[in-house]
Amino acid sequence: MDFIPGREDIRYARDKKLFQWGLRRVDRVIAQNSAQRDQLREHYGIDVPVIQSCYEPPAGAKNDRNGYVLWVASVRPTKRVEIMFEIARRLPQHRFVIIGGPDPDRKSQEYFEGLKATAAGLPNVDMKGFVPFHEGESYFNGARAFVNTSLYEGFPNTFMQAWARGVPTVGFVDTGSKRDGMPVYDVVSDVPEATWRIERLMRDDDAWERASRTVRAHFQDCHSVDAVIDRYEEELALLVGARPQ
Repeated sequence: MDFIPGREDIRYARDKKLFQWGLRRVDRVIAQNSAQRDQLREHYGIDVPVIQSCYEPPAGAKNDRNGYVLWVASVRPTKRVEIMFEIARRLPQHRFVIIGGPDPDRKSQEYFEGLKATAAGLPNVDMKGFVPFHEGESYFNGARAFVNTSLYEGFPNTFMQAWARGVPTVGFVDTGSKRDGMPVYDVVSDVPEATWRIERLMRDDDAWERASRTVRAHFQDCHSVDAVIDRYEEELALLVGARPQ
């Protein structure tokens, strides 16, 4: 979520105004990353803690060193699946799996159908459409690399699904995730850089192994349930203590 007024990923202007009204009046806000924290301070005048999201991987979660490039998100313009198509054109030797469905309105459905037509012309792209969450989990097990092409994010659940399995990630958004002062995953700014990073992960086993170890260790330290639950308990204790008795 982008906390710059007017740029929220909310469909209707009315709902954006309601969101802004409510945000100024809640007792406590928790940001998912440092960028959100800075936006809330600048645009709403509130200081908030940053608490990372958490995730419990299912039994049997794994990665496939011989697998495909995976993209998972709701299919809407801000997610920019078209970038994946361009990368797939530049890397015809690799398989790309794209998962996600459109919003229910007619315009979104038309947008989605246009993307499906484009994907049909790319022999190395498999566009699955919407799949239930439990089924989507299985596609992470078959991935060698995960890619996020969004304009902005809070903290994507898909990052945790990938990192819990040790699946290296390339993203156009920077969540501020660092380990020993270095980014946990490859943050890129354009298609050529993304293509190069993905191609390296797909062909270079040593580079893949280093990236896999990094994201898995970061997940355990920062996004596992045990790592996060204490922070939420502290915030809830503060919130309860601030209420009149």
